[in-house]
Amino acid sequence: MNYKEAKIIALEWFSNLNLPDDLEGKQVNLLSYITDPIDTSLFRQKRTLLGIELRKRGAKSIAEPDNWRFEESEFISEYYISELKDFLKYNTPKKLKEAKEFLMQSLHKSSKSVRLKLQHISSILVNSDLPYIEEFKPIPRADIDLIDWNETLNLKKILTEKFNKKENILFFDQIADRNEFKPNYNFENLVEDKPEQDVFEKENLTEKKSIKIRPKINYIEREIKNTKLGEEGEKWVIAFEQNKLQKLGLSNLVKEIIWASKDIGDGLGYDVISFNEHQEKIFIEVKTTCLGKYSAFFLTQNELKVSTNLKNFKIYRVYDFEKETKIYVVEEDIQLQLELTPTIYRATMKKN
Repeated sequence: MNYKEAKIIALEWFSNLNLPDDLEGKQVNLLSYITDPIDTSLFRQKRTLLGIELRKRGAKSIAEPDNWRFEESEFISEYYISELKDFLKYNTPKKLKEAKEFLMQSLHKSSKSVRLKLQHISSILVNSDLPYIEEFKPIPRADIDLIDWNETLNLKKILTEKFNKKENILFFDQIADRNEFKPNYNFENLVEDKPEQDVFEKENLTEKKSIKIRPKINYIEREIKNTKLGEEGEKWVIAFEQNKLQKLGLSNLVKEIIWASKDIGDGLGYDVISFNEHQEKIFIEVKTTCLGKYSAFFLTQNELKVSTNLKNFKIYRVYDFEKETKIYVVEEDIQLQLELTPTIYRATMKKN
């Protein structure tokens, strides 16, 4: 291909390229966008155009091939799932340092390469409503966008196949359905900041850039249907609120806390009625999971309606329920803070 032909093709390719607007301080791998670097003339043209545009948007451009063979991605995925099952079964923390050392020796990869791959797997799992190892923190959404998507597709294929194995479906079913819990009732330093929203997949991504996988088990849905987990989470929140009021010097209000979903009835749109530091009533919807901070939770249409109409409505997201037991709170303009995705519709037949 000559210089002029390459330039025409590169310009057409560049005009259809959808780059993120804000790339200030980001390191962008050119090979995430230039997927056909076989012809050197075309590659140089594309690289020049893309490099100029990235610099305009404040990004630093690199061109580094991933260099992960399919069988190596299979190996690290198999290792991750094995560690995940152990993590869920025994509630033992997994150390990123130890995992990196083992995989670096086994795969002859750098520390950075192994860490990113483990975090990449976590991102795919958390976006697919599956359990993940929290110590292998998911890569932020903005950084995932810059990864070579051929590798994302490989990981999706591998993880889907492994999660759909009969023995893994059975294992994750049993874990989601368990009914014995030992949460942490030491309430010191349990409240954390809300997770970064950019960890999660946005609905306007193209299919090529989707990082969801489609396993046969929907772990989060199974956990939601686990009534024992929900009940234990609400019980824990009541104890949490009792401890809070005592520390605020409002011990007289401790006995006024109401387990609304149990004592009044389900379907109110909240589970617990407690009080804030001003002795005003607060209405708490409890969302409990044994998974980590970045796992999604589900809201009903009624809960959303109540969150808009009811003053002092709060969502208590209780996570890591069987390990450290942590919580973050969503309040005030709840619908503006949450990325809401419709998942179910009520259907009736139309009249002819």
